[in-house]
Amino acid sequence: MNSSIKSFVFFAVICAVFYYVYFFYYYSVHSIVPPGDSTDYHIPIAKSILNGTFISGAHFKMPQWYYPGASEVINSLFIFFKIPLVFSNFFATGVLFFVLIKLARIFGLRRNFSLLFALTFITLNIILRWLNQVTIDTWVAVFFCLTLITLENSNTKKGFFIKLGFFSGMLIGSKYTAISLLIPLVFIYWRKIIRTISIKNFLLFFVPFLLLGLFWYIRNYILTTNPFYPLPILGLAGKEIFGGMRVWNVTLQYPIQMLNAFISEFKIWVLTIPAALFFLGKKSFIHSKNSEVKRIQKVFLLGIVLLAIYFFYPTSQQEWIMVSSLRYSYPAFILLILGSFMTAQFFKKEIIIAFISITSMLGIFLLEYHPKLIFIQIPVSLLCIWITHVWMREDASVKIT
Repeated sequence: MNSSIKSFVFFAVICAVFYYVYFFYYYSVHSIVPPGDSTDYHIPIAKSILNGTFISGAHFKMPQWYYPGASEVINSLFIFFKIPLVFSNFFATGVLFFVLIKLARIFGLRRNFSLLFALTFITLNIILRWLNQVTIDTWVAVFFCLTLITLENSNTKKGFFIKLGFFSGMLIGSKYTAISLLIPLVFIYWRKIIRTISIKNFLLFFVPFLLLGLFWYIRNYILTTNPFYPLPILGLAGKEIFGGMRVWNVTLQYPIQMLNAFISEFKIWVLTIPAALFFLGKKSFIHSKNSEVKRIQKVFLLGIVLLAIYFFYPTSQQEWIMVSSLRYSYPAFILLILGSFMTAQFFKKEIIIAFISITSMLGIFLLEYHPKLIFIQIPVSLLCIWITHVWMREDASVKIT
């Protein structure tokens, strides 16, 4: 089986290298960052960090310039060293790739399977589409994963608390919505943290958490009396940028368009949602005492919770914004896809998920959404999933209790 997975990994590496070499060459020729969020506020925030105006807000021209800027510091380094900003997301995606491998290894995936998992995610449309943009959503995914990795490896060493403070600080210091990513982690891991906490350990955690994360909220409170400015939440003054529209009510109004957006960006991996719900709802899994099953449950449950939270994030009725806002769901789908890989490995059916993975990598060269392709991808993947289900039911060698 390991040799078969190596073959799939080899093919996946070829696909990923081909895509990234192509896009790197293409964006080297077209090295101007496209207009939009990148030029409206991401680049201006990065520049304000370089010239020091990010503290006073004296020259802020848009409400979005008050957004947290921890990850924009990385973009400001590209400006400082005169590296074309069109490559900033290439760098972020490269970091995400190695972090995903580490995440998969921490949760028990074997080396080749971890590599296939990471390659699967970084070749999704939703990743490739934003390679030439200056955004921070990839960095949010990076720091979310690093926070999760740190919590999963909790210990009493000083380095643990410093890393936890740094990664979680960078997480909430990069985006307001990242707070909603951190809260579920606290609920899951609070017992581990409480057992090792002390005044000294708390300070080791809190100093980087304050400087990198809370600083931006304190600044906004001083400047506007609203730590989340321009978001008008908790009765605080602000400006509603998306007209109060959220993913859940846009989905109710335009279910077909939203489904198209999900399939366009995540392709066949949208089926990880029902797969996770099936796993979490199956009676034999619920009552299982197997440590590996418990670990899969944790990953799937966290993924479903983050996906549910995503539905309360802002979006718009415009279809291109429906697609654009899906990048806020990176952490949820990282976990849902990881859970699928973990399940396949547990039942010794890695070859099935490998087929699905390679299928999802094909046909994305132009990043265009061709709905007819789904009539090939869905039957192939459903067939693989059905075969897996049959094997799960009949394979007595795998114990889940």
